[in-house]
Amino acid sequence: MSLSKHKFFNEVSLGEKHTERIRQIILNREFTLSDEYTIQFCAPLLDGKQFGDLILPPDYTRNKGNRIYRCLISGFLFTFIIGSADHNKEFELLYLKEDGSWHILKSDAMDIPFLKHYMLELGQAHRQRQKP
Repeated sequence: MSLSKHKFFNEVSLGEKHTERIRQIILNREFTLSDEYTIQFCAPLLDGKQFGDLILPPDYTRNKGNRIYRCLISGFLFTFIIGSADHNKEFELLYLKEDGSWHILKSDAMDIPFLKHYMLELGQAHRQRQKP
């Protein structure tokens, strides 16, 4: 996402250090510890159902000195934490593990602020289109 020139990914900018490190990780098929680069995975639900065809552009935020990019792809929320600053320990269960295991959190989309914002905007846009 950081290397793409497409405006969809405008919010993602890793910088040279992280871009090169991630390139090396991919080339060398390395596994990184969660304190270096963390990926979390969530299946958000709306009225108890997953919305599999929805894609949202990545956004950017910061938490505890780390850069965080969130993006919804095919109805799954991916959260990428860039940096080695302190991580929220309560989310460690959701990190991709070295053995390949990965817990998937199911959560109501309206309980996730990043998604709630978009859901409210989509609802408002839908209501606007319904007006005669």
